[in-house]
Amino acid sequence: MGWFFTDSKAEPQAPPSKKRASVQLSEHKALPLLVALDKPLVDALRSSAVKLIDADRIRDGTIPKIMRRQDLERLERERGVQLFLSAERSIKVHGSYEREIASMTYGWDTADGDDPTGEYLAAVRRYLLSALGEHVKGVFWDCPCLPQEPRSASEEAVFDEALDVMALTYASVLSTTVIRHARVPARPASLDGVVVVYGAAVTEQDVRSGLANHGALASVSRDEKVDRWRARFQSHAEAERAVARDQSIVNGATRLQTLHVPRPYGARGWCCEETGVATEGVAQSAYFPKLKAILDRLPPKLVDIDGAVPEVAREQYGGSEVRASRIERVRSSIRSAAFSSEADRATVVRLFDDYITKIGNTMVYSGEGVAGEYVGERNAAGQREGRGKYVFADGDVYEGEWKANKQEGRGISRYASGGVYEGDFKAGEKDGQGTYLYASGDIECTSFSAPKPSQNVRDPPANIAGPSARPPTMPPDLCYGSGGSAVLPFPRDPTVTVTEVTEDYIKFTLSKTDASIANSLRRAMMAEVPTMAIDKVEFIHNSTVLHDDFIAHRLGMVPLTSERAGWNTEAIGSAVQDFQYNRDCTCMGHCPNCTVNFEINVKCMGEERKVTTKDLKPELEDDSRCQVACDDILLCKLRKGQHLRLKAAAQKGIGKEHAKWSPVCTACFRYEPLHASAHHGAFSSPQVCTACFRYEPEVSLNQKVYATLSLDQRTLFVETCSDKKMKPLSDKDRLERPWLSECVENDEAVACMICKDCMEQAREYPNLCRIGEKRALFHFTVESTGSLRPEEIVRRGVEVLKRKIADVRACMRTAADELEQQGMHM
Repeated sequence: MGWFFTDSKAEPQAPPSKKRASVQLSEHKALPLLVALDKPLVDALRSSAVKLIDADRIRDGTIPKIMRRQDLERLERERGVQLFLSAERSIKVHGSYEREIASMTYGWDTADGDDPTGEYLAAVRRYLLSALGEHVKGVFWDCPCLPQEPRSASEEAVFDEALDVMALTYASVLSTTVIRHARVPARPASLDGVVVVYGAAVTEQDVRSGLANHGALASVSRDEKVDRWRARFQSHAEAERAVARDQSIVNGATRLQTLHVPRPYGARGWCCEETGVATEGVAQSAYFPKLKAILDRLPPKLVDIDGAVPEVAREQYGGSEVRASRIERVRSSIRSAAFSSEADRATVVRLFDDYITKIGNTMVYSGEGVAGEYVGERNAAGQREGRGKYVFADGDVYEGEWKANKQEGRGISRYASGGVYEGDFKAGEKDGQGTYLYASGDIECTSFSAPKPSQNVRDPPANIAGPSARPPTMPPDLCYGSGGSAVLPFPRDPTVTVTEVTEDYIKFTLSKTDASIANSLRRAMMAEVPTMAIDKVEFIHNSTVLHDDFIAHRLGMVPLTSERAGWNTEAIGSAVQDFQYNRDCTCMGHCPNCTVNFEINVKCMGEERKVTTKDLKPELEDDSRCQVACDDILLCKLRKGQHLRLKAAAQKGIGKEHAKWSPVCTACFRYEPLHASAHHGAFSSPQVCTACFRYEPEVSLNQKVYATLSLDQRTLFVETCSDKKMKPLSDKDRLERPWLSECVENDEAVACMICKDCMEQAREYPNLCRIGEKRALFHFTVESTGSLRPEEIVRRGVEVLKRKIADVRACMRTAADELEQQGMHM
């Protein structure tokens, strides 16, 4: 049966709109910051990555059933009816700051989210026709507002863009009302016993043979539209038993589930995140009375619509929970909740954590102080000075040193968002060395520079001397920019990109991480990757001019190759048993499990004889367990009549014990230099976008000084670059093409080795040049000694790092268990 549209006016219409008090952004310093948080959402509305349904089309019954966005767009074209708001209209509705967008949060009752019973659509319509929903002009509902599967390549790109702003569609403090339908509709009879099987390679025979052992099949058919198989059992109990065995029962299946999804709302990851961010902004505003009074003029932020009539949710301002417990509860519920795609779990946790950081920073810079209680030392004027502890009403705690009512010295900030910062403070700001423990468990050490007054950073009102002077609730590597905003922490998904591989070396980039991880990998490759090397030498006869220990040292540095120098068969993917460390072997001296014996027996019968590694022979003929990597390394020279005979034992070790076991000649990394365009200005602090909290790059030249140089002086300056990667620009060029770089060209920035020759030339012109570094991108060069291939060194280095991290986590879990038994916590 095809879908239809109606112009029927029989349904009751919404009562006339009542005039609502409008919100002016100038009323409170926090309001423009809250608007700035929504910029990615506005961009998604502008590009139509996110579309809004026209609320009137739901009110008047024009949309009788929920469909995929692609189907609604097709029907718009075919019937000439506008079901979505235009991009321009959507932005205008968002910009009214009267919560005229209703964002629907609910649990998909089928794998397609198409609301087969119509219960969800009826509840939304009931809300829109009520006094609580009369102000709504646009509706966000993920199934009809985002491209759904199956998606084309272009639709997939649109979906990915929209996914990044999902949190904001519910979190927007000024623009969205969240409508929640927490009850999952009962399964309709048409879906009894129906399961769906996903997998491109699955055939009908695979479905029948895989499911037949778990119940009687009434039918099997192909859903061509969504590229899956649909099977119906004689009873729903049989369908549930089959699904409980998971997709492994069907050959080639990637997913197996009942078409109806009865999972409760609170057990769904996306639902937990949507409700969590929906009220977080208004809940945090409750600690700021002036801001709360303004937001109270707006329609309710969260409305429950699954009852007989819509009702304002009880947890409008976070309920009775304090901020810290509320955030941790939501975070834990997301981590333990179910997802139809396991890959979504990390995405949802990231979206939630990002929003918590951003809304926390916004509230800090609201210009309104947070009440709290101080216990500690004071000076003669009654100001907080010395050691003390301040507990803020919103759950943040600072404990440490104070001076004149501001944090000064060493202290610890425990944030309600879950993070802990310990480090140096000055004048109420982080300044110096510090360590941040993320809510995720990651640890980062970094340094801060306090912002200068000229940077227009948040200045607390004179009548609020202490509470508002706390540092922002942000990770420690964040620095302040104009507007007092912050950037997010380093990405936590390290990525390796190989750029060049030869027999002797490998070059690759490590990105999306920080220097501590980069240096840990470098040290692991140098000192922790096991190899074989000659450790013991027994001289039987030596009449050469070289002492025994000199030859023994040369033998120790000879690179040996072996497939058995790993940790175990799982670590290196080998089918043979690895060598044991000699110290761990059960033998009393040497045995085949820990040692490979070599010998040299050379006598010079002519005038001169060179002894090379080619003369280093395995004691057992055709012993391939360990071999010399290169057979032309000179060990010594013999004159006529001289004789060298020895036995050598090669054993497994690591570079941390002795350099002869290190598989690398050199392992180094360098930062990629930052070189910005001319329009970034003189040495100001890095500019930060208040909407996304991301840095623009640092400047390389002080444009004010550079502008005073003649073209000849500029040419002389850039000619100092040994790689000629810089180019001088004339005044005309600078005016007509300000986007061009006046230092290293962006596409050649990698080639700059930061030799600082340009810095030397700049000494003649004070404050002319400065070179920054990309803190999350590192260029590695690893040169092998020959004992392992370069790419194998990197792979094993990563394995070492993973093992060390696993060991640390295991030790922390053990320590935590022991402390818990004693009634304490880490």
